[in-house]
Amino acid sequence: MNGLFGPYIEKWMHFVTIKNMLLLAIGSLIITDLGLYILMLLFPKSPFFKTLIWEVISPVELEAVAIIGYVLGIAVFILVASGILYGVFKVFKGQVTYKQLVADLLLNSCIASWIHLIFVLVAAPTYLLLDLRIRGGTGGLSTMELFNVFVMAQLMSKQFGVNPWITGISFYIVSFIFGVGGIMLFMTT
Repeated sequence: MNGLFGPYIEKWMHFVTIKNMLLLAIGSLIITDLGLYILMLLFPKSPFFKTLIWEVISPVELEAVAIIGYVLGIAVFILVASGILYGVFKVFKGQVTYKQLVADLLLNSCIASWIHLIFVLVAAPTYLLLDLRIRGGTGGLSTMELFNVFVMAQLMSKQFGVNPWITGISFYIVSFIFGVGGIMLFMTT
């Protein structure tokens, strides 16, 4: 896999800095949330907007408390997940830096928001056309997010000199734990 994507990752790796990825994350949040609002306007009667997955990935409400909570949640995820991955990659003798992991996880938040937008772009009209009334489950979203894990595993493998299986599995487990925790926290509020 490294032979297939390695040259492309190396070509763009130097752009993955905390400053660049923070600007990209802010821009992505604005663009994807605007896109989600537009899709809600285009397909207002779609049953998709009544599903559990929509409640989880819906855009941030335009209220100070919701925005602050969202930003703090992302910040905690990035800082803690970076620390955990730093420890794991050090155990496997990787040339890892905490700053680069923070930049990588900022990039990950951008990729995840783009995946959510693409998913809703497909799901909202499909649910409307087929008149689907499915309440639970993540449907195809989890399959699409495996693409995110694959890309991040390749990037971190190249950057830190660790096997892509180790970076991929570690990243997936950490993301899964935080994802489930976030959903449980969301459901209790």
